[in-house]
Amino acid sequence: MLPEKTGIGSGLLFMFVLSSLFGFGIMFAPQVAAESIGGNGYWGVVVAFLFSLPVIAAVVGLGKRFPGKSIIAYLPQVYGKGFGKIFGLIFLLFLLISGVLFLRDITGIFASFFLFRSPLWAIVSIILLAAAYPAYLGIEVISRQASFLFTAVYLIITIILLMSLQHFQPDHIRPVLAGNPFIVASGGVRLFYCYFPMAMLFMVYQYYTEPEKGWKIINRAGLVFFVYLFLFVIETIGVYGAKGVLRYSFPVLELTRKTTIPYVLQTFGLYFSFVWLSQIYITLAGLLYTTAQGCAEWFGILNYKRFVLLLLPVILFLALSIPGAIDLHGFIKAFQTIGIWVIAVFPLITWAVAWLFQRGEQNGP
Repeated sequence: MLPEKTGIGSGLLFMFVLSSLFGFGIMFAPQVAAESIGGNGYWGVVVAFLFSLPVIAAVVGLGKRFPGKSIIAYLPQVYGKGFGKIFGLIFLLFLLISGVLFLRDITGIFASFFLFRSPLWAIVSIILLAAAYPAYLGIEVISRQASFLFTAVYLIITIILLMSLQHFQPDHIRPVLAGNPFIVASGGVRLFYCYFPMAMLFMVYQYYTEPEKGWKIINRAGLVFFVYLFLFVIETIGVYGAKGVLRYSFPVLELTRKTTIPYVLQTFGLYFSFVWLSQIYITLAGLLYTTAQGCAEWFGILNYKRFVLLLLPVILFLALSIPGAIDLHGFIKAFQTIGIWVIAVFPLITWAVAWLFQRGEQNGP
């Protein structure tokens, strides 16, 4: 694997984590929260955030114990070459499937709202090719793109959240503290899918130039995303009610379309579409880049860039192989359950095994 010419600092890592989480998780979270928990589904967002903390600890802990290496490189050191290769392949499949399901899901939004007369293969191909270019150039370009867009994106999102309060009805989110804690915990597990892009950190943390700040920076990005996710969930449920949210396929987009500045701006839907589109390209580019990088390391190939090109027809074929929305949502629901084992449980077990058998650098945690 050829090393990157330059690493990424704390600012770029923060922007990359925040943008990829926002692009991946924000659109469908209110629907998942309302379906799995109900009117106080926003508490599931809190549970999901708590689940993300061990993931961050595993990223930082394994990064310190195996500096300059990705999870594909150090798994054979932890489990032995045979099991390490198998576990590495499973992790790569998780990244690949995440990208495929994410691409296919957002394609539904474009087909429903903007390009309803265009064939599905054309929409998928255009989105995939647009994300492939920054993925081909590497993690620094992807993270700098996120940094360049940060101010405009989150300024518009903050204004949308503030203006949507004019339609907010407190009765829709009451009773606040009622509900079965087991149902809330189960809903939090489903909402943890919003943090699945943190899997990419196990591939890119090796390029972080300030590892002593890793916990603080990643946790800060996760906390900022948690605030925006919590606000979007509680405001969407507060505007439409839990049952009303389930009437829409894309409730966040419906919320932004309804949000206005009286006598000035008819709807924020168009502006939200622009900023969310920028975030999904960063997310998809990151997933494509990390999958290609992992494939290069798994096969022992020097340059990841050829794998970016090789993965394009594979992802296109898999995305178009999903026949319809019902099958897609079935796959996503199963993937939300399975994913927590891959991204949360498995890295913690890997860290524990590395610590117990003293794999990697002895001064690592």
